[in-house]
Amino acid sequence: VNAVKRVLGGIPPVQSTSSKLPKFTLPRHDVDRACLLTDAELTQASVSIDFFEPLLVSPTRTHARRDVVKRLVTTLVDQRLMRIARSGGAAPFLSAGVSMRPIVPDLMCTSISAVIPEGEASIERAIDAVMRECHRVATHGFLAEELAMAKLKWGSSFD
Repeated sequence: VNAVKRVLGGIPPVQSTSSKLPKFTLPRHDVDRACLLTDAELTQASVSIDFFEPLLVSPTRTHARRDVVKRLVTTLVDQRLMRIARSGGAAPFLSAGVSMRPIVPDLMCTSISAVIPEGEASIERAIDAVMRECHRVATHGFLAEELAMAKLKWGSSFD
């Protein structure tokens, strides 16, 4: 902490000219949407499945508990996908993971993404593997060992 203060302490704070952030309205869709971006120079591809939900914030224990559970589940799925990616040459993707982020003040996005070798067959295989793993989680849940590891990860972030 002292080293950071010593290095960054002389930087003056930014003076804001506006007290409010701008607000933007994003269109909400009732049906699934797909977006394809291409670049001839890329040797890998990435796929992302995004789930949107209202971002509700409340200063209650119930909200805090719900948020912790969501983050724990996100970590558990992330660990599973990374374990699949590390399984070797037969893995359906090179890497994969889960993230949660607010898009605008009232909309949360949970993304499940995978990096894959270029090719249409690879894309289909990666999407199938990600969706199969999500279905497996919804149907069977997690092992006690997986939960213990995720709790350890989250616990260490608060030390």
